[in-house]
Amino acid sequence: MAVNISTGVMNSLLVKLEEVCRYDLKEIQFSTEFDFKNNIWHLKEELSCMNALLQKLPNMEALNIQKRELRNKVRELAYFVEDRIDRFMHSFGTVADKATLLTDTMDLMLPILFEKIHEIKDYVVEEVRRVESIYNLDESISSNPRQIEIDDISPVLCGKANRLVGINVPCEVITQLLMEDMEGESVQHPKVVSIVGFGGLGKTTLASQVYKKIHSRFECAVFVFASRNRSTSMILNDILSQLRYDGSADGIKSLINATREKLSCKRFLVVIDDIASIETWNSISGAFVETWNSGSRIITTTRRKDVANACCSSFHGIVYKMKPLGWTDSRSLFFRRIYGSDNYSPELEELIIAIDILKKCGGVPLAVVVIASLLASQEEVNKLDNWLKIKYSMGFELERNPNSKWMKHILKLSYNNLSSDLKTCFLYLHMYPENYDIMKKDSMRQWIAEGFITQKDNRDLEDIAESYFSDLINRSLIKPAQFKHGEVVSCRVVHNLFLDLIVEKSTEENFVTVIRTDQDCLRRHNFLIRRLSYQSNRGNLIQASESLHQVRSVIYFGDRLHQRGESLPRLQMFEALRVLHLRMEGYFPFRATYDLSPVCNLFQLRYLKLEGNRFQFPDTSGELRYLQVVDIKCSGDLVLIGGFLSDACLPSLRHLRTPWNAELGRGINRLTSIRTLEEINFCNCSVENIRHLGMLTNLRTLGVIYNRRRGNDEDDQTDMVKFAALATSLRELGSCNVRCLDFNVALMEHRQPPIGFLYSWFPPPQFLQKFHPHMIFFFRVPYWIQ
Repeated sequence: MAVNISTGVMNSLLVKLEEVCRYDLKEIQFSTEFDFKNNIWHLKEELSCMNALLQKLPNMEALNIQKRELRNKVRELAYFVEDRIDRFMHSFGTVADKATLLTDTMDLMLPILFEKIHEIKDYVVEEVRRVESIYNLDESISSNPRQIEIDDISPVLCGKANRLVGINVPCEVITQLLMEDMEGESVQHPKVVSIVGFGGLGKTTLASQVYKKIHSRFECAVFVFASRNRSTSMILNDILSQLRYDGSADGIKSLINATREKLSCKRFLVVIDDIASIETWNSISGAFVETWNSGSRIITTTRRKDVANACCSSFHGIVYKMKPLGWTDSRSLFFRRIYGSDNYSPELEELIIAIDILKKCGGVPLAVVVIASLLASQEEVNKLDNWLKIKYSMGFELERNPNSKWMKHILKLSYNNLSSDLKTCFLYLHMYPENYDIMKKDSMRQWIAEGFITQKDNRDLEDIAESYFSDLINRSLIKPAQFKHGEVVSCRVVHNLFLDLIVEKSTEENFVTVIRTDQDCLRRHNFLIRRLSYQSNRGNLIQASESLHQVRSVIYFGDRLHQRGESLPRLQMFEALRVLHLRMEGYFPFRATYDLSPVCNLFQLRYLKLEGNRFQFPDTSGELRYLQVVDIKCSGDLVLIGGFLSDACLPSLRHLRTPWNAELGRGINRLTSIRTLEEINFCNCSVENIRHLGMLTNLRTLGVIYNRRRGNDEDDQTDMVKFAALATSLRELGSCNVRCLDFNVALMEHRQPPIGFLYSWFPPPQFLQKFHPHMIFFFRVPYWIQ
């Protein structure tokens, strides 16, 4: 049911159409049930045909303009239909839930709804017929052009060994790792060095230089490529060919046995370049066990950290992490390519531009060589002006220059290896500004709210989303930015080159629209906005008249909230909104507040995060039946959000973080799906709510803040009652799913809260993995921790 970059919302839409067909209209005594369901089934069949087309198109390496237009039209059609089906399902459910209005309202509403469904069906049928008459995809779908790999381009970079930059030190390091203790080694298994790093860092070049340097010291040496388009049998056949095997072997098992036989009792060197997956390595590595030889060596290269670790865990191994070039080496390579000498002394203006360009290159040798080659091809007249144009074009438009065409294939190599789901999650990072620390929890929960995560093998969606996040790190597409308690809590895109790739693909697929300037506003008139990232403090760049009903994500980044909230359109305009993240910090004039009452009508909203300014919360959660995340981090006066959370209309809420000064209303026990409760103010909580914590059997993370600034006897007595209630709730939660407990004490006076219950937590929590006590002084370690 996942939404992804390839098929858009088509899969989700087909599931919803099946659900609509199960509506029981007989109960409301409406005579058009037969025609209605026939229309829906016909609509589903037509869309299924189009979905089959979408499933094939992403497998084509390059789409011409005509086929790209077709793909885009089909995806936009799916968005169009789903938005209207969502409205129908919402209207039907809302009215059907109100028994007193059932007869009269349905008689008025259903004819209108059915007419809309009929119009949609006719529109889809017409589009399908037009597609069939105009486009012929048979030949192009069956073809599968060869993709350009790193191996095809690496000779361009190599040249002569003595002309390579930044290669000598890592070459010496790896050589030393491989050759140390080789003569006196008694281990009967080969030693492995795995070189890991993202595409374009020069892993192949480094491995080839080490191979050339040491291969003569071995009885036999092999260098093979294991790119993702090569099967295990192809790789093993390549090894046997280089070993001059003249026998015959069919099947993986026979190939492995033949390879073992050729390597048996020999000191060998094998280089396996660009291993794409652990499965590939596991298949290949069987050829190197039980060869009964000491002093043998294996070098592997890969873009994925988990693959590198797997290579080393199979035998005695070491992971070597490839690093980008430093400033000196980047500068040397840059000017050598342009002027033929790395001792060139540029003028000051030229040096300043070169520094900016090299920063954008991020120390990636491929990037430096391509940009330097592009600059070297420019005419000497107006050289600085041309350099400036190229520098500015590097941000988002590098792919438009034909001289850098082969660079696109290198940048896209890691991207093209991603699944559709991973590509979609990766491109969603375009919603965030450059050099922004993207919180892991935010990105995971936003992916789920948008529907990007596919249910697999009954696994929890959050566990799948976390595995996607880890996979992007393993593939070196993003890098950890912040850690907490040994875990990654935020990330950044590795460097600007990959950010350019995100921007290019996101723009090409009409996936994310970023608004920073007036020019961005002019460009957006050419297409419908699906996901909007607003990164400007220049007032309201989006007029109220704009068509925004189809927008699914809005993330606002601004230093301030202008008077009456004028820097954003009215929230009620975003009818299809799933994700809303408002980050408005800084000085807020006129004691301005932002009215969140329209949020209650966003019936598709799944994710709500608020940061910075003063927000006026509604007294009810309204129609937010799908809301999964409420994350509030506000400054200012006491925040009253009790009514918003306590009217029992948030059945899907899973994660709640409140401001430290928030006051919750009654009825916390109604949040039956809740998994995370963070920064709950103990002093502002009622005894009833604290007692009800124990009823939240799905709770995994609980964060409590105790911040009694000044107390009297009455407060002390109340706190004693609350702590007793908390102890009871923790005992109940300890036998459920609670994994993390965070207890933060912030006291003006040095008074220790009554925490004796933490010494005698019985029965001990069964699944607790993390306990974070802040400013709590224990005289001894609680027995349940021991």
